[in-house]
Amino acid sequence: MANFDIAMPKAFALEGGYSDDPNDPGGATNFGISLRWLVTLKGFDKLKGGHDEGDINGDGVIDIKDVKALDRQTAAALYKAGWWDKYRYGDITDQNIATKVFCTALNMGAGPANRLLQQSLIAPGPPIEAAVPLGLATMPALRHVIAQAAPAPVPFAPRPPQAPLSRSLASRLPPT
Repeated sequence: MANFDIAMPKAFALEGGYSDDPNDPGGATNFGISLRWLVTLKGFDKLKGGHDEGDINGDGVIDIKDVKALDRQTAAALYKAGWWDKYRYGDITDQNIATKVFCTALNMGAGPANRLLQQSLIAPGPPIEAAVPLGLATMPALRHVIAQAAPAPVPFAPRPPQAPLSRSLASRLPPT
């Protein structure tokens, strides 16, 4: 099983620190966590102090101050609950694949990242249907491909199929 604590430093390295680029549709972002996403957490599980999960500073309002108040520990907890556990990346038996899919999901969304993984399994393994979250067909197909590839590295490198989607997402941003 893949380990979140191994994947998270790679995600932090890719996501960077605080940014408030007016051309970023997510708004203010810290450690890759956007204000737009924090607002969606209103009413979800409570963190320390009994406030909404997205209300990082506990003032009763989810706003840019919460993005600025994020620390690495809180960001990691949000990523674990909202991405790693939710989309079952820990169930992937190859750490490199789990880390790659997790980081890809943070970059472009879980749906596109999970479909890229599923599409990469269609050629070498049993046929599966693309679905989100990763589930009944994907995990056995992935374990099959990993077992067949051992001890060689598994051929999962979604950069070529990821590139057109990344360009498509970037083309929606206003010019800088």
